[in-house]
This record gives sequence, C-alpha cells and structure tokens, in this order.
Amino acid sequence: MSDKAADAVGALRNAMLDSGVRIVSDFRVQSIAKNEDGGFTVTDGKRSYTHGAVIIATGGKSYPLTGSTGDGYDFAESFGHKVNAPTPSLIPIETDEDTSSLAGLSLKN
Repeated sequence: MSDKAADAVGALRNAMLDSGVRIVSDFRVQSIAKNEDGGFTVTDGKRSYTHGAVIIATGGKSYPLTGSTGDGYDFAESFGHKVNAPTPSLIPIETDEDTSSLAGLSLKN
C-alpha cells in the first residue's frame, strides 16, 4: 500500500520467515544436484545446503551486472527441462490507468 518496492520485499521476507524458510545470502549457486532420497544439494563451491525442494528463480540473461547471468537456464536443463533459447524483447505492460509517469527504466553501461 505504500508503493515502495522495499516494503513489498519486506512483506515477502516476513512471510517466508513466518513459514520457517531459512534465508541464505552471499551465496552464488554453482550447482544443484538431485540426491538419491529425492532431495537436492545446492552448493557455491565452498558451502552446501540440502533441501527437500528447490525453486529456480534466477531471472533471465539480460544484464549480467545485475546478477542476470542465465545460470537458471543451465540448472533447469540439468534436470531435464526444455529451455528455449532466450531472445531479446521489449514487452509493454498494459493497464487501464494512466501510468505514463512511471515510464522508463535506465541502467548505466
């Protein structure tokens, strides 16, 4: 209701913590392996965590400096998912309201 992205992130974070989710930061996933018991082991090359399920939510491949490196495609393919080759695109967001004041997102370099 505040129209602030940070508040939305905070609400999601609180909901996760209330549900017992353990949040790990400063961890760049290098590999995900399926275990014999059906669980998964996620590693960054130094540390590993074992989970009953994994959600791949890495974003696309558009802007590596933001962390959007395309790793998620490789993880998905390693589990047999079909991945279409990414292609650049611009997608409009259509609303009934006038949102012209929100136009544009600029990233340096």
